[in-house]
Amino acid sequence: MNLNLSVKDINFIKYLWKYFNIYLITPWYNFDKNAFYSPNMCKIYGTLLILLKLFWLFDVTFLHDKLNKSYRQLLFTQKINYAFSCLNIFVLTILSIANASFVGTDNKWKILLANFRYLDLNLHNNEKTERKIWNNFYSTFLLEQTLFFGCLCYQAHVWSRIMKITFLESLWFSPTVDRCYEFQVVTLIVAFLKCFNNRYKELNHRLLKCLNNNQKVLQEYQNLVCYHRLLGETIDAFNKLFGYQILLLVFHAGLQLVGCLNFPYVFFTSASNTPEKCSVAFSMLFSNFSVLLIFLFALVKMVVLMDSIVQEAERFVDLSYKMHVKWPQCKEIDVIIKLTKFAKQSVRKFSAAGFFQTRKSIIFSVISNVATYFIISIQFNQSQNIV
Repeated sequence: MNLNLSVKDINFIKYLWKYFNIYLITPWYNFDKNAFYSPNMCKIYGTLLILLKLFWLFDVTFLHDKLNKSYRQLLFTQKINYAFSCLNIFVLTILSIANASFVGTDNKWKILLANFRYLDLNLHNNEKTERKIWNNFYSTFLLEQTLFFGCLCYQAHVWSRIMKITFLESLWFSPTVDRCYEFQVVTLIVAFLKCFNNRYKELNHRLLKCLNNNQKVLQEYQNLVCYHRLLGETIDAFNKLFGYQILLLVFHAGLQLVGCLNFPYVFFTSASNTPEKCSVAFSMLFSNFSVLLIFLFALVKMVVLMDSIVQEAERFVDLSYKMHVKWPQCKEIDVIIKLTKFAKQSVRKFSAAGFFQTRKSIIFSVISNVATYFIISIQFNQSQNIV
């Protein structure tokens, strides 16, 4: 999920922000006035969306006979996977709306935006690249959104064929809306991560200038360590704001992988397959995998960016230690050593609500877990067929 935005000014995100306000995964915020607006109306809007989702859950669970009949025809492993998958993204949608609408006086949105604005002001990034935003915005963001929504609409069309309902009914009864929320949450997270990554790179670039300078630049180094600490605090706020969403996103990726692998195995090992059933199965398989691949690409991009940010933060500390080698006998060496220790303590890592750290290793952990549970589901399905 790459927006290809080489910007340092946090104001670039305001164009995305207005789009995310439609889904209410971001609070109503005025970037020009640097303040939230209409908080009560935002809460009312959020309450209505949550009530609508609760009504959808009740309608799908108890009132729709065709959906319940189709669900009962699934194997036990497919039922469990489908139920957990729908519940997972349903909770993600409710949590995202609640985080954006029911904000308090000490909410993390304010900390996140205020810290970025402070850094932009002191690093002189303000309004540097506002005009460059549109060069890449339409060519990447809109293309990815169009591709994703096209795949979702095709998936809803396949659902309507299988269940013999209209396309609009399929949009309502399938978890299409929740998949939209899921994808937009990943998009928002990636946009913030690019902000972190660009600012850490800027700090490292300025620290390299200090190292290449023949004169001792203690004041500049003190400022850079202060900005490094502020970025660490901002990552803490980010983790508290998006930690549970990241946990649900990773969990849902595993569920979707198991489900998409389990479906073709169950179908093609069945002895009662007709050409008509095969045609529908291939359509369903293609639609599921197309949506899944776009989501996985966005998720992997998010995880790789998080790992890159941590590496940039640790690189700042490594560059700081080089200052000890360059000026070992200077009178400010004690201050430099203390500032380096302070910078080392300011390194923060991204986590999924404290359950695990989101580094590149999590990709292989998901793959190994998916392989394990896929094998378990195969064995369970075989035991059911024997019984």
